Amino acid sequence: MKLPAGKYFIGDPCYVLQGKGSDERWSKFCDLIYEDEDGNTNEVTEFEGVPMYTGNTEYGDGYYLDNYGNGYGVDAGLIGAVPMELCKQSKKEMDRLGRVVVFKKDFRARSQDGIFYFGDIVIDTAGDDEE
Repeated sequence: MKLPAGKYFIGDPCYVLQGKGSDERWSKFCDLIYEDEDGNTNEVTEFEGVPMYTGNTEYGDGYYLDNYGNGYGVDAGLIGAVPMELCKQSKKEMDRLGRVVVFKKDFRARSQDGIFYFGDIVIDTAGDDEE
């Protein structure tokens, strides 16, 4: 999918969509992911009327690197591009939990076979499952 230019948190959305007093908000987000009765998970392309992208990692929780050597901790089995307007943490805290990136022009966000693509950022969550 194509997302508009802007500032995004790249990482596990559980770190930025949750926060003090936001359990109901996180629950609504999770309902979007686990939508069907078979427990299959879905990509999320919009939340609270704001375009975003989130998909599931290949091996769930862990620590994954991008093509630039940046690390991403994952505690909800998800990685996404979350617009800053949806984030509840400070930039300093978000930089510790993932990465804040400014995309100067519209960019593509997608995942395929456990590999995430956010513009020129590539995060492989399907590598060796013993990492």
